[in-house]
Amino acid sequence: MGSVGPDDEENHAFIPHQVTPEAEIVNKIASPRRLSNALDVMNDDTKLSYVVDPILPDSGLLYIGGISGSGKTILAIQLVADVVNGRPCMTWRLGDAATEDAKAIIFSLEMNEPELGERLRHMYPKLTDDEQKVFLDRFVTYAEPEPFKLWEPAHQLEFIRTIKASGATIQLIDSASVSFGEELTNQAQVNKTLDFLRMIRAKYNWAQVIVCHTRKPPAGIASNPAEVTLNELFGHSGVAQSASAIIIMMEDEKQRKEVVSKGIDARTIEKKVHIVNCKARFGANGGAFISHLTSQNDVEKGQPLMFRRNAYVIEMTDEQRRNINKSLDMENIMRDADFGLGLDGDE
Repeated sequence: MGSVGPDDEENHAFIPHQVTPEAEIVNKIASPRRLSNALDVMNDDTKLSYVVDPILPDSGLLYIGGISGSGKTILAIQLVADVVNGRPCMTWRLGDAATEDAKAIIFSLEMNEPELGERLRHMYPKLTDDEQKVFLDRFVTYAEPEPFKLWEPAHQLEFIRTIKASGATIQLIDSASVSFGEELTNQAQVNKTLDFLRMIRAKYNWAQVIVCHTRKPPAGIASNPAEVTLNELFGHSGVAQSASAIIIMMEDEKQRKEVVSKGIDARTIEKKVHIVNCKARFGANGGAFISHLTSQNDVEKGQPLMFRRNAYVIEMTDEQRRNINKSLDMENIMRDADFGLGLDGDE
């Protein structure tokens, strides 16, 4: 005799453990999800907490985007390292969710371990004893040859287990180009990745910083940069929407042209980089400032390779902010004709 369900004619006395698998599925589907009335939600004055205010909420997602060579990876590492060391990063201050024992992991999916090691040595050539202890105890790296395909269930499980083994509550993924899908235009794979990352942030209260190469705009957009959107830059309609905040990095166009026209050795100058907060889910959009990246000559002399803390804010009108949000100053972003997806990791 097979399993007995609640409607079995020979047994009207319903016994819970005799429910058929089909009936269990129906019961689960029929169970309503948790609801709250709008007034209770409005009256709940629980404040949002931030790891980095106002760009990285607790269990939030920050994208750092830009074309190859704009300094995305350097800024991402600098930001995360400053969090675990308990200090502000340039114009951003630590939020109340930045705990003294914060631990971070870098998933270096473009640079291998020797390349990542050289980058870190350039960035932190003279660590103090306290900083060395922080890096030893609370800063973990993954730079193995096998990347994470975050749209595949087996890789998702490995990803979670790797993070849990590290104890890190802040994850830096470098980059979306090699972990979100075989191509960022693969909607099905990227959607699975975004859903997975959203789920683990909510479930485990993890914060994530993701480096994302901006794409070459589709045909027809280049002649009309005002129509370029975040979605087109990232190559997927859901990438921008999934973020709590998006930072776009752009080299200073005036400086770049001057270097070319005057034949200046680029190794001898500090690169000016415009850093634009083009999306903040809760906070002012369009916040922007110019920072300076250490020259290669100074790095060779032992100066840290990083963006200077004494960045100065760009004063903008409301109209300018709207224009930045709309076009992201594409004349600067599109200055290179072949700036598609970069996978060299040499940011």
